[in-house]
Amino acid sequence: SSAPYYRGDATCRCADGGGYQSDFFDSNTKYYPIDAFNNHLVAVLRLSSLWDHIMAVNLIKLCVGISSIEELESLQQNRRRRRVAEDAEALNIHVTRNTPKRAEEIIGKGSLYWVIKRRVVARQPIVDIRPMSIEGRKHCAIILDPEIIRTHSKPCRPFQGWRYLELADTPADLSTTKVASDDMPYHLQDELRSLGLL
Repeated sequence: SSAPYYRGDATCRCADGGGYQSDFFDSNTKYYPIDAFNNHLVAVLRLSSLWDHIMAVNLIKLCVGISSIEELESLQQNRRRRRVAEDAEALNIHVTRNTPKRAEEIIGKGSLYWVIKRRVVARQPIVDIRPMSIEGRKHCAIILDPEIIRTHSKPCRPFQGWRYLELADTPADLSTTKVASDDMPYHLQDELRSLGLL
């Protein structure tokens, strides 16, 4: 006899039988047995999210001329308003000369980590990577999500252009309860962390 199935993107039980598939990394379109689904299904969803995280490729870039996350947010907001005034789509576009060769692993999965004052302090999910031309020369447009996500502060030496950032080197996101403490100067954060107070 066939067992009932559960569809990942619906909160209902489907008819007996159906097309069971073992590729559980795409949990939104596959069917799964519902026996003890409180444990098994949750594990599958978590594995799916973990798989996307492991497979993501990130970039890191110096935020030249910017002294704070608030300044970066203001700059990007002003650029979006300017594009709307010019009847263009309100996108966050970062232009670079070199196109990442691993674009397929970055788009929709990875983030651009921003270095401000020699510290990684924030990231923005990368929505798309598009070729573009400026004065006849090939360039690359990195389309960023409007949300700037604060991360734990991490020292970073200066470098040119962008670089790939390995998963092991990415700082964790800050929780909302820790954002306020992250607003203090970075050297004070380091002192408090060394004392176990932050």
